[in-house]
Amino acid sequence: MITFDDIYDSLLKLGLKKKDTVLIFSSLASMGRLEGAEDKNSFCSIYYRAIQKVIGDDGTIVVPTYTGQVGRFGVPFVLESTPSLTGIFAEYIREKKYSIRSIHPLNSISAIGKNKEFICSNNSTSAFGWDSPFHRLHNLDTKILSLGLSSAYAMANTHYIEAMAGLPYIYNKLLDVHPEVKGKILKNAYSCSARHLNIDFEYDYTRWGNILFNMKKIAGIRLGKSYAFMTNYRDIIDVARKNIINNPFFFLKNKPQFILGEIPFDGSTASRDKSNMMHNNNKDINWGSYYLGHMVPNINEDINDKIVNKNISLN
Repeated sequence: MITFDDIYDSLLKLGLKKKDTVLIFSSLASMGRLEGAEDKNSFCSIYYRAIQKVIGDDGTIVVPTYTGQVGRFGVPFVLESTPSLTGIFAEYIREKKYSIRSIHPLNSISAIGKNKEFICSNNSTSAFGWDSPFHRLHNLDTKILSLGLSSAYAMANTHYIEAMAGLPYIYNKLLDVHPEVKGKILKNAYSCSARHLNIDFEYDYTRWGNILFNMKKIAGIRLGKSYAFMTNYRDIIDVARKNIINNPFFFLKNKPQFILGEIPFDGSTASRDKSNMMHNNNKDINWGSYYLGHMVPNINEDINDKIVNKNISLN
């Protein structure tokens, strides 16, 4: 049976410290019986208090509160009440007084503690892109903690890296879901990184994990019937970045079998560019601005004049 002290001591041994921001992926039931836990709420409370004791009042606990049911089945997303599918601890934090949930219909994040506003407020409409909670976590000295799950979950910011690196087996999907917040339907256009369903591939973090292990950048400990693992957010991104420079399929077991002519391996664009020009009868084509296959966007001439007349210097 696990005790409060077992959890607290394990977190210290892994390297969690005062003032840390920690992103937690968990399956607490896998850890086994917990002394003093009489129900689901008290079970989660003991883990929460142990983590809170380590990081203190200046620390921040962050959990994924993903809602796959919204994207898969078209269930409405209500920020305040739609439950997440990421475990009892994530739900415990989401429902906790003073926690904040970011606004995204599929990939929201909930946080409690000092940095909660920075992480979960005024985010972009992208699930994993610029100014998403995952981008904000990258800007902080965040730790990733996996409780009752494999070490792969200590590297569970993959989709953020894929989105920021523009890896070829995913695309930016526009969602047809509008979140409801405080009774109001938001009209913003939300997006998320999604896999091309016509491409068959399998994730495999073995190479990534081995590199981190050899660099002593991943820590692990047995806790109850399972494990706890921890990494530093920036460390695992740095390792991934250096490897995907030469191998964009670093996160995958094998390179996908792309088919020439099908997205994303859809070949040259000359025929499509030509048909578009033919459709416009060449009238709308600014031939002088045609550069490397891209149309340079137009801008109001008033803005050009305004910039020039202001005599701004960037020195």
